[in-house]
Amino acid sequence: MSADISPANNARPLRISFFDKFVMLHNESNSALAAVVHSEALSCLARECFVTLVATMEGPKSQNCKLSVTNTRSWNQIPVCLIRFVVHGLLSEKEHVTRILDAGELYLQRPDSSEYDVRVRYFNPMYLVPTGKDIPERTEFRGSLIGNQTTTSFDEFPLGEVIKDQVQKVFDEPTVSSLVLPLNVKQSSRIITKLKCHQVEALNVMVRREHGDPNIDTTYPSLWEKCVQEKETTYRHAITGFTQAAPLPSVSGGILADEMGLGKTLSTLALICHHLDKIPNISSCQTDAITRVSLVVAPKSTIFGWQHQIETHIKPGKIRSLVFLGPTRHQFIDSLPKLDVVLTTYDTLRSDWMSNGPLYNFTWARVILDEAHKIRNCSTKTFLAASALRARSRWCLTGTPIQNSLDDFGSLLAFIRVPPFTSRDQFRFWISSPIMLNQQRDMKQLRKLVAATCLRRTKLRLNTALNLPKKTEHIEVVDMTSEERCIYDFFMKRSYLLAHDESKTVQEISACDDEHPKKRQKKTAYSVNQQLTTRSRSGQNPVVLISILRLICDHGEALLPTVALEAWQNREPGKITWDFLQTTAEKDSDDVFNVEEAENATELQDAHTLENARKSGADGGSITQERSVLPIHPAIWTGEEHSHTKIRRKNVGQKFSPSSKVSAVLRNILHTLPKGDSCDNHSPPVKSVIFSSWIGMLDLIGSALIPHLYSYNLTYARLDGSCDLQQRRNAIIKFRNDDRCVVLLATVGAAGEGINLTVASEVHIVEPLWNPMAEVQAIDRVHRMGQTREVKVMKYCVKHSIEEASF
Repeated sequence: MSADISPANNARPLRISFFDKFVMLHNESNSALAAVVHSEALSCLARECFVTLVATMEGPKSQNCKLSVTNTRSWNQIPVCLIRFVVHGLLSEKEHVTRILDAGELYLQRPDSSEYDVRVRYFNPMYLVPTGKDIPERTEFRGSLIGNQTTTSFDEFPLGEVIKDQVQKVFDEPTVSSLVLPLNVKQSSRIITKLKCHQVEALNVMVRREHGDPNIDTTYPSLWEKCVQEKETTYRHAITGFTQAAPLPSVSGGILADEMGLGKTLSTLALICHHLDKIPNISSCQTDAITRVSLVVAPKSTIFGWQHQIETHIKPGKIRSLVFLGPTRHQFIDSLPKLDVVLTTYDTLRSDWMSNGPLYNFTWARVILDEAHKIRNCSTKTFLAASALRARSRWCLTGTPIQNSLDDFGSLLAFIRVPPFTSRDQFRFWISSPIMLNQQRDMKQLRKLVAATCLRRTKLRLNTALNLPKKTEHIEVVDMTSEERCIYDFFMKRSYLLAHDESKTVQEISACDDEHPKKRQKKTAYSVNQQLTTRSRSGQNPVVLISILRLICDHGEALLPTVALEAWQNREPGKITWDFLQTTAEKDSDDVFNVEEAENATELQDAHTLENARKSGADGGSITQERSVLPIHPAIWTGEEHSHTKIRRKNVGQKFSPSSKVSAVLRNILHTLPKGDSCDNHSPPVKSVIFSSWIGMLDLIGSALIPHLYSYNLTYARLDGSCDLQQRRNAIIKFRNDDRCVVLLATVGAAGEGINLTVASEVHIVEPLWNPMAEVQAIDRVHRMGQTREVKVMKYCVKHSIEEASF
């Protein structure tokens, strides 16, 4: 048994002794005290059970990992060490061991094979094993099991469902600042639109965090606690407990994490206008040092949204703005200091960072990252490029500060430079590790950190004030045709065999066919998913096959990649092997789905993100131009290596009649269409947004939709990652303003965030997404401030398929 977290590369053996509830750990080499661990559970385990504990410490290369606070100036540079305990015991005591460790909130993980005698049977009483099965061999594991989620590695700190809900509740709780902060700052006269109460509140908080001193303002949540003892005043850090004679300078900026659709953009424009109003009152020596210009970095899909917000809410001529991107952007370099707002994309930022471009020649008044979760991976070029910008204030705008991992929040803190969390190791040491290992006990620390750095309001909390219309969600269950089911079962069987190293025989799989189809499907899908991260580690990635199953759910064989299509047409399942898939992936990216560079499946917002990860190499940054990741059948699609070379076949939809899922979408859309010219004489028509992960699926839906729309004298708009900024602008304007344009076909990556689509009132999610937060963001394009109609959300799920695992 093991309380292991992750395999150690530089682990040092430790000698263990106990003193009451404390575990004393000494270096075996020199007997120096290495650490003291307070753990009643470990002490109880040693006293009450016949066990042997073997401890190792993993940490910095320095031989001394003891934590020292003698030098207050280096308090944020403390080394981070992980201690691992391998437990050897008797199987007869497994229940007692489980009870003791569970009471202490300690959870056993799989040890590395180098840490124990592999001739001894490994058993983990905390590992849930299906009836009749044994604990998998070491090669079948990838990373650790924390809570009830299998993760890619401890370093990534993914969240299980239970702990993710607990963390989300911390963010959704009212903060002190939003309850008691005086609202002394009024909106600028530059703004036409009257701010909502929560936007005025946001303006006050943001102004205070830029110009106030929260370290000495008792009405403001701070990471420093003032301590007065015997006429001596010191400051204690609320998270680390370190004490100093004076607090560190306050952070200028923060995280505005209001739920999607609550007007973060307008709140931020209000802050910029307030700053511009105050500039004449600032002395000349200060204006020489601090520029007036705010830099907004956003995904390409949201640039038009910022332009539209400025045009709609700001008096003409009161804000000078410029979109800085594209190959001709350098001609505007001399104009940048004369502006008020510069809008650019993450791609442009990354490019300028790599070439030391003009965006790094200035000290900006503030840098604002829109959809800031784009920098959640601090090892990417996108994060490094954003962090390298020089600015007086730094802001993160995101409705999803945490998507899959606590480290997502840590990256935002590092960007706004909250000490000591400018280092990922420090954030993990003080926040992530304690929460993941102790769960509820350490939520208090996270709560303090969120209150001092983050302002978040939810629609639920503001529902009365906002008076948002009702939102209803419905899952549309789709039955496959017999032909679609035949194709699906063909690939499901093959997926099952590959996921289990073909240890099951074809006869065993066929025997499963005699079971109830739903029971058979769940059993097979469960087995495939259990092997997902295992195969990823060895380069054998079932994400490819799972994605094929998802494509079949969408449109049978119409979307199959060439390899899979040939195997199906020739009824040659043996042709689909790991080696063959990988070889084909390396040969032609337009022919198969390559996911080698994807860090882990849980981080995939939707299918095209995988191709972006591959295209961007080790960066994994935000590439807003998505591709057709799983190639479309040649009769449908020729590939989309670059947007300007994209070619759509004229016979799209002629070879394939609408699939069961497309028919379900059409049926629901047709019920909303106005008859004849009624849209000219009555209230605005009901408009719908259809989201899909697959560009090819949008082609097929559009092809099936055109005849029906034509018969009603109606049309639709299209928005995907191949559209340039002007095409995006035209599509959104057409959908908003043309009453005859009643449908918007969109990929989640292109329209799933940062766009206002309140002109629509119906949302269709064609297939479940990898990342549920991406789905929430897509829906909130429609259900947000400004919506006047009840919003209906239709989510499509194929019955007895792998899609059911997502609901």
